[in-house]
Amino acid sequence: MKNLLVFVFSLLLLSCTDISSVDEMDIKLIENIPVSANTPNAFSYVIRANDFNQQINSPLNFDTASFVAAIVIGDYSSGLLSLTIHNEDSSKTYNQVITSNMVFSDFPTFHAASLELKLESFSGSVDLAVTVGD
Repeated sequence: MKNLLVFVFSLLLLSCTDISSVDEMDIKLIENIPVSANTPNAFSYVIRANDFNQQINSPLNFDTASFVAAIVIGDYSSGLLSLTIHNEDSSKTYNQVITSNMVFSDFPTFHAASLELKLESFSGSVDLAVTVGD
C-alpha cells in the first residue's frame, strides 16, 4: 500500500509540472558559472563567460615530463584569457594569451607543476584541457 501511495503522489507531482516553459528559459542563466576539475592526470576548465573575471592558481600532479594543452575558444567578443604553466622551480614556463576565437593544441616537454589561468573581462566560451602526455 505504501508503494502505491508513493507512486500516486509522484504521478500527481509530475502532472503538475509545466514542461512547455523549459523551451522559454533564458539561456543566460548558465553564463559565468565555471566548471573545473583537477585530477592526478588532467586539469579541465569550461565556461560560457560574459564580461567575466577570474584567476585560478592550481597545483598539477602530473607524473611525466610532458603534457598536452588544448584550448577551444568560441563566440569570443572581448577580454583576455591568459594561461601559464610552470615547472617546480618556475625555471620553465608555458604561456598562452588569447584574445580571439581559436582552436589550439600544444605538446610542451617539461614536468608541469602548477597552472595559472586568468580571465579579464572575458566574453566567450572556453574549453581548456591540460593533461599528461606520452
